Amino acid sequence: ESIPKMKVGVVVAFLGLFVLAAAQQKVSVAFYGEAFCPYCQQFMGGALNKTIEAEGVFDILDFHYYPWGNAYYNVSACGRASYDKEYSMYCWIRRCGVADPPTDCFNGTVLCQHGPGECVGNRIEACVNLLLEPLTAARFNYCFEIEHGAAASAVAPCAKRLGVDPTGINACAAGARGLAANAANARATALLGPDRQGVPWILLNGQPLQDTENLLGEVCKAYKGTPPAGCK
Repeated sequence: ESIPKMKVGVVVAFLGLFVLAAAQQKVSVAFYGEAFCPYCQQFMGGALNKTIEAEGVFDILDFHYYPWGNAYYNVSACGRASYDKEYSMYCWIRRCGVADPPTDCFNGTVLCQHGPGECVGNRIEACVNLLLEPLTAARFNYCFEIEHGAAASAVAPCAKRLGVDPTGINACAAGARGLAANAANARATALLGPDRQGVPWILLNGQPLQDTENLLGEVCKAYKGTPPAGCK
């Protein structure tokens, strides 16, 4: 029995829309960094900002920023009195960057590569990413890191510039939501494993990006839909 022409037409139209949607799938960019990091700031102020602000490009991005970097929870199995990247951080990653980590992996004392100020900055940025819409969050973090050096006092002026309420950001960073957002970023970073080569660490569609300075070009090349003006 033949299929009615109308049904064939509907199926063809549906498949056409499916192919078009697949062709225009967003490009995934995951940025693993940390507050106070000069190399992260160089990336944020340069290649990342250029990409975000290129006309129409943010619309084709699935962008995530994980502000954790080389921090770690000072768990008893790996802990030392002060920050120790070569032993304690990698010990924590090997122990906790697994599918079913021990219960102490993502709570307790956090030690950060650039000291307590970085730990505060990471929580602030985690809360910004949690509370604000993605493009606004990216612009806030640019203001926070590049124009104010990730000082906690920069929350108010950066919020004012972008027309958002600083109260919620500060309350989040000082409370349980900030701790939970911080732990989520720690978990995501630990799952990269010990082969992550410092920060900034950029994944483009899940693969490490070697030429981070050419982020915009790589994003435009990876996008399979009609290129936005910023890619031309």
